[in-house]
Amino acid sequence: GSVQFDHIIDPQISVYNDSSIDVSVTALDSRTIVVAWAQRSNLTFKVYDTNGTNLTGIIGVPSTATGAGSRVSVGTINSTAFAVSRYNSISQDSGYSVYTRTGTLITGPVDMDAAVGTVGDPARPIRMGNSMEFCYVDQVEGDADVRVVTINTWGAGAESPGTGADGSITPGATTQNHISCVAVNSSLFVYAFFDDTDNDATFVRMGTTGSTNAILSTTDIDANVGETGQVAITSINQTYFAMSWYDSLLSHINMTIRDIDNAVVLPSLIIDANASGGGANDPRLAMATVRNVTHTEANNWFIVAWNERNAGNINASVFNASGTLKYNYLLADDENTTSPLFDIYGRDDLNDMGICDGTFAFAYTNDSGGTTAKTFKVDGTEWNGICDFTAPTWSNSIESPIDPATYSQNSLYQFNITWNDGTAIETVFVEHNFTGIFANYSISGNNGAEYFYNYNNLATGGYAWRMYANDTSNNINKTDLFTYTANKKNPVLNLTLNATANNISIEVGSTVNLSAYKLE
Repeated sequence: GSVQFDHIIDPQISVYNDSSIDVSVTALDSRTIVVAWAQRSNLTFKVYDTNGTNLTGIIGVPSTATGAGSRVSVGTINSTAFAVSRYNSISQDSGYSVYTRTGTLITGPVDMDAAVGTVGDPARPIRMGNSMEFCYVDQVEGDADVRVVTINTWGAGAESPGTGADGSITPGATTQNHISCVAVNSSLFVYAFFDDTDNDATFVRMGTTGSTNAILSTTDIDANVGETGQVAITSINQTYFAMSWYDSLLSHINMTIRDIDNAVVLPSLIIDANASGGGANDPRLAMATVRNVTHTEANNWFIVAWNERNAGNINASVFNASGTLKYNYLLADDENTTSPLFDIYGRDDLNDMGICDGTFAFAYTNDSGGTTAKTFKVDGTEWNGICDFTAPTWSNSIESPIDPATYSQNSLYQFNITWNDGTAIETVFVEHNFTGIFANYSISGNNGAEYFYNYNNLATGGYAWRMYANDTSNNINKTDLFTYTANKKNPVLNLTLNATANNISIEVGSTVNLSAYKLE
């Protein structure tokens, strides 16, 4: 059945109170996001601090009137610049412009393809080395195209490969998620698309060398998704990629996870078994990678978001790199039913760019037609947009028995540290060499902020120990290295003369039996 969602929160940034057709969001650094949107008359963007403060005013992308089927997608180049990729449904061309973080135009508008037809879909521009990969739909040629543009040289770039990811997808409907592209590592990116000719959901692995792309493999992940399939894709730790798609025949939202060699990590999984009201109510999709801050898993997590058109909500599910479900929640319950496109963004693992660890941004058109952005923690709770870079602090080191201790068989030794943090302590562990080798161990427990580690029957000798703590924002700290000594205990002897503990009198030259017994 369908995934259940149990709470709505609204850490909202007001962007623009006018009807938008398409929206997109990216991050320049941990505290700066760009929100772009397409209207019938123009393409515009604003730059924000994640706490909602405007860093620029509304800036128009140079272009003619854009029309009802126009599209926009924004991608990060580095912390100081970003690219706005667009499709103009009036002039029917696909191109881009590049801006600084203050909204100053660097180059553009650049027309990459002057005649792409009545259906367009620019995917998020992705950075690979010294180039930007611009994926877009060319309805005239029926292609899922990609152009490679050299950073700072700019210009229209070159189609690579010349056939695109696929030469016959024949997109037939406007404002759909026809394509999605992601960089996995420095030599591999993946192009996902809905093939409207064969009605299948497909991804293509492309190898990249300099400014040249070459198809490595093509995988039809679902051979029949009906007439209005949707796709989205993201990458994880330069090792995996996850793809989601909408099956319009069954009204399913599905996903799969593969590694860089296309080995199956997670087979096709149904996320929502009844996501659509059918026809014009088909859902849209978006995906994003989010830095994992649990410290219990090495890889980052990812989010799949979609319109639950039966309920009128935009939902999200969070998974780890192996596909284990972590969270479900609602992103919005006020989506615009005539402008259902939306976007989410967390981080770019390849270029190590994104907003604060464990957070993401979300942009959509609300039911009043306004362009809206929200910021969330990965668990679905409200994020105030302020990054926590302060590690936990420690105090009050206590050792029991106090150092130096005297060895006593079967004694309990306890080591305590008080930890405090402005957000929340997540994990505390101890490092020691009580067994002769330094290793990490779980703590025994805590009483409020005081964390303790118990050890039984410590042998005599000299040792060292310290504690570590990390908080829920991925900050870690450690104590000083403390020394601890367990000394040998001076023995207590019981002496007897001729088997008695009392004084005795003996004659000179007599024999005496002296016995000694160790009491402790």
